[in-house]
Amino acid sequence: AEIILRKSPKFGNDVMFSIHSGQFNSCFDGCKITVKFDNQKLENYSMMGTDDGSSDVLFISGSKNTKRFVDQLRKSKKVIIEASFFDHGREQFIFETDGLDWKHF
Repeated sequence: AEIILRKSPKFGNDVMFSIHSGQFNSCFDGCKITVKFDNQKLENYSMMGTDDGSSDVLFISGSKNTKRFVDQLRKSKKVIIEASFFDHGREQFIFETDGLDWKHF
């Protein structure tokens, strides 16, 4: 799994989650992921799928949620993301985030 931060003149700032194997559960009408930054409380983020219907990428829904996620990510050393997968259930991914280079976002 990957966390992708995109800064685009056309689309603005986005946070995307991408997986290399499997499929996220359908997010056509919206869905949620659970996130934990360091030892903070669990937070839910509303997600949306891609315009082309790809099942391996999700976007955080809304600029306010995107900013909230990025602000927390900047301060964190570790983030755990839990999402629901087609025919698999929920799965957690742990990302070490200490020392990320923020000059492009």
